[in-house]
Amino acid sequence: MLSSQVLLDDVTLFLSKDSEEQGKASEDRTDCATALLQSLPCSRYAVLEKIGEVFFLESQHYIVEVERQHLEDAPPNFEPLMSKRSAQIKKIQQVLAVSVEANSKAWAPMIFQWAVQTTSQICGQYGTKRHFSTFSIGERFQLWLNCSATNVLLEITVGCLQKIILKNQDNCLKCLLNAALSNSPYFDWALAHIYSVFPEIIPYKFLCHVLEAFSNQSRKTDLLIETMLAVFNHVADKHHLHKAVLKLMMESIEDKRKAETHTSLCTIPFLLHITIKQPELFLPLVDSIMDAL
Repeated sequence: MLSSQVLLDDVTLFLSKDSEEQGKASEDRTDCATALLQSLPCSRYAVLEKIGEVFFLESQHYIVEVERQHLEDAPPNFEPLMSKRSAQIKKIQQVLAVSVEANSKAWAPMIFQWAVQTTSQICGQYGTKRHFSTFSIGERFQLWLNCSATNVLLEITVGCLQKIILKNQDNCLKCLLNAALSNSPYFDWALAHIYSVFPEIIPYKFLCHVLEAFSNQSRKTDLLIETMLAVFNHVADKHHLHKAVLKLMMESIEDKRKAETHTSLCTIPFLLHITIKQPELFLPLVDSIMDAL
C-alpha cells in the first residue's frame, strides 16, 4: 500500500496536463494509473479510461507501420512490432490480472467490458483504412494478433471471461454483440477467436440472441445474422455449432415451457432463414435433425 503522500503525488501527476515531453509524460502517467488501480480502487473507471489511451497509441503506431510497408509495395508482413509502449502494456496486463485474481466478482466484469469496448473501438477506428477495409476475418485476425495492444486486450478479455462466463453467459454475449454491432465487421475476428475458446457456450448463446432479435423483428437482425454467419463460417470445427443448432431446434419442439412462446415459434423459420443464407453451413445437419425427430 502506498503512503498517503506518495498516493497524493500519484493522483496529482495523474490529473496533470501533459508536459512538452509527451512520451515521458504519458509513460509517467501510465505508471501512476497502474499504481492507483492497486491502491485506490475507487479511481478504477478514470484509470481504465486513461490506460486505454496507451492501447490506442500503440495500435496507431502499428497500423502506420503496416501502411508504410504497403505503400512501399513490400510484401505483407504482420510481424509484432516492439516499442516502448509494449512494456507499459505488459505491465498494465499484469496489474489487471492481479486485480481480477484477487477479486474476480468485482473486477472481472468491469475489466471485461472495458477490454471488449477498447478492442472494438480500435478495430473500428483503424480497420476502416483503405488497405484493411476489405480484409477477411482470417486476415484481420492475423493483422490484429500481431499488434501488441490488441493481442493483450484479447488475452485480458479471455482471462476475464474464464472467470465470469459460466454465471453471466447472457450478459457476456450481449457485451460482445454490442461491440460487434458498433464496429461491424471489424470486430468479427475477435468474436471468432472467443468462439474457439468457449465452443460449448458461445455458438448456442449466439444463436439464442440472434433468434430473439429475429423474433422481435429488430432493426439490427440483418447485421446480427451477417456477423453470426461470418463468425460461424470462419471457425473450422463445426461440431459444436451443429450441436447448438440441434439443441435450439429440439428445445422449441420438446420443452413445453418454451413451446408456446413467440420466440420458440420463430425458431424453425429462423433456422430456415439462416440455412437459405448459408446452406453449406447448415445442410449437413439435415440427417441429424431427421434422426432426432
